[in-house]
Amino acid sequence: MNPQRKDPKPHLAFTLIELLVVIAIIAILAAILFPVFGRARENARRSSCQSNLKQIGIMVMMYTQDADERYPMAFYGNSASGTGNSWMNFMQSYIKSPQVFSCPSESGVTANPPGTPFPVHYAYNFEIGGNPPNPPGLTPNRTLPALVAPAQTVMFVDSGSTPPYAVPTVAPGTPPDQWPLRLSTSGYTSWLLVNGGSSTMNFATTRDYGAPRARHLETCNVLWADGHVKSQRVQTFWRIPESATLTPSPCLNPDTGCT
Repeated sequence: MNPQRKDPKPHLAFTLIELLVVIAIIAILAAILFPVFGRARENARRSSCQSNLKQIGIMVMMYTQDADERYPMAFYGNSASGTGNSWMNFMQSYIKSPQVFSCPSESGVTANPPGTPFPVHYAYNFEIGGNPPNPPGLTPNRTLPALVAPAQTVMFVDSGSTPPYAVPTVAPGTPPDQWPLRLSTSGYTSWLLVNGGSSTMNFATTRDYGAPRARHLETCNVLWADGHVKSQRVQTFWRIPESATLTPSPCLNPDTGCT
């Protein structure tokens, strides 16, 4: 008599419905977690960018101590976009690495200022630095004691926009082809006024000047003239234009600061 044959061990397997449920759960978790990871990564980049600006602020203070308390010029020459003598060149002797001028959130942008072999993703307040020799009569670069309210005067910002596009939604990857910030209408230092010209500057005449860019979770890092760095929305310190005529941003004015 043959021994009793045992039934083979049953094979365990998922049904199609069970697989679909697992896939759906994974997709839901991914949809929830990926934005969180993205924000955490951008927060880290924002912190790194703030560190860059703090180091730039230290460099500026070191420069002023060697220059009779006078801030570095914004640029030297006829045009901000056509001169190799700009603020980042004047300060090179105070840096260990040009990486400090590069924002980690702009890693794909490699545009360099004229005469500068490294990318620069920050803009300097022209009203502090100035362009002393040209045109004649322009207010020269300011001195430390000349700033009325340094804690309320913008010195550097995340940049990468020209004035017509000074909005938080500027297209990512826009090369920062302009590096000084500039006030633009009557009541503020303007070479058009100094030379008896028009009291306003339109988009066409401000292409040599830059604007803030909100590239860190819709905020922009700002280095104020007293050395503190803050991440804030562009609208809190910059007036976004709504027409063909630019309106002034009082936080750029060294004589008053934000009002």
